[in-house]
Amino acid sequence: MDSTFGISVKTAPEAVGPGDPLKQSNMGVIYAPSHHSIPVDLAKPPVIVGIHWCGGSAQAYYQDSWWASYAETYGFIVIYPQTPYTRDNCWDVTSKATLTHNCSGSSNSNANMVKFTLKEYSGDASRVFATGISSGAMMTNFMAATYPDIFAAGIAYAGVPAGCFMSQDDVPATWNSTCADGQSIYTQTRWANVVKNMYPGYTGPRPKMQVHRGSADEVLDA
Repeated sequence: MDSTFGISVKTAPEAVGPGDPLKQSNMGVIYAPSHHSIPVDLAKPPVIVGIHWCGGSAQAYYQDSWWASYAETYGFIVIYPQTPYTRDNCWDVTSKATLTHNCSGSSNSNANMVKFTLKEYSGDASRVFATGISSGAMMTNFMAATYPDIFAAGIAYAGVPAGCFMSQDDVPATWNSTCADGQSIYTQTRWANVVKNMYPGYTGPRPKMQVHRGSADEVLDA
């Protein structure tokens, strides 16, 4: 089942059968549109957030990745969030809002999608994961940094560290050439402090992470 999130009053989802594709319903707790892949009626299913790349979309990630197929086979829920920034369809990984736990911005919207899904479909809150490509990988790192209380692990493909793209002028979804060109070189302690400052006071466990990068990447040299 796929669901679209809109900015309206929450309505009850339409009942669907196992594996029904592209069912639409409005759930107003989230401002950005999204798609869910919910294969079957499972008890306490895990949840994966699949985050698209710059120029991509929730629908493209749904169609072009294997996550929905794996969900059918192995039994988990996939959320495909859609960035609200339509100029390049990149995620806001630059503004103070999205860099801060329980503030506004894309990271908060994605976290709210997870919270809604866990409640609506009785998901397993101990098995929530994020993955993404490029801009989606950056947002994956952001989700792990800003919401370590929600995510158990993440896999980032061709991204940059959480906070690397931060805008000094607090502009959302903008480009950061210093980071992209590999010039944001800090100590481990400083990178750790960047992450800790996204959720001040948090002392719980941190998500496990897999980070994949290729030397042939001509866009991000971070």
